[in-house]
Amino acid sequence: MKFDETKLVIYESPEELDELFSNRSSDGGIAAAFEEIPYMKLFLAKYCSKYTAVQPTYKFDGFGFVFPKRSPLIPDVSMQVLNVTEGAKMVQFEKAWFGQTPSCLELTGSISSNSISLNSF
Repeated sequence: MKFDETKLVIYESPEELDELFSNRSSDGGIAAAFEEIPYMKLFLAKYCSKYTAVQPTYKFDGFGFVFPKRSPLIPDVSMQVLNVTEGAKMVQFEKAWFGQTPSCLELTGSISSNSISLNSF
């Protein structure tokens, strides 16, 4: 993606990410983070009053299943993945793992954009 690797910052915890966002880029801070969804959900659950995520997010972006051509498992696995990811069970998992207070739901659910891309940065 041709990012300048000297500008990439590695962090170890949600607290460190919050600190990076709080500092100006000239002081070693960052303006945006690209991370796996579970880590961002944990971060947003803790700091929902300060940050938001851009929508849409995709549950399995970058994750796939591979089968031999004409495998009889393809339709069954596809259906079960849809049942889990789009069903009530996934909502239960997310509430149990990430939790959100009502105020966080209002803050994180109110802002979305479908027009942002990597080129926007």
